[in-house]
Amino acid sequence: MSLNESLNRALWTKLRVLLYNFEGNEEPIVGDEGSLSQNPASNFPLTPDTFLKSEVVECADFRRMGMTRQGHVVFYTTSIEILADEKSLKTGMLLLCDFKTNGDIDKRLRLPPWDLQHPWN
Repeated sequence: MSLNESLNRALWTKLRVLLYNFEGNEEPIVGDEGSLSQNPASNFPLTPDTFLKSEVVECADFRRMGMTRQGHVVFYTTSIEILADEKSLKTGMLLLCDFKTNGDIDKRLRLPPWDLQHPWN
């Protein structure tokens, strides 16, 4: 493990700790959906803009995507995704993304982890 990987793991752990609500129930502010790693066989980088392609298309999750008669992939996006990218590790601000049905990001917003409890609670 390189120093950069060690530092990123420490910063990710810090973000995860900040995602807990310590005022009462001590539950995470948002559910733990896991992490997504770069597929070594993939020809595109793992970024917020390629998130749905990596999470849904490469894993062939047909519960979250469909195809039009013209052959275009459409995503069934009904929720806002909370992502932690390289910038999140550097700044401590998580990325909230609202995706369009074609997989592009419609709206994005960066928030500190402790502010995530207000939109949902």
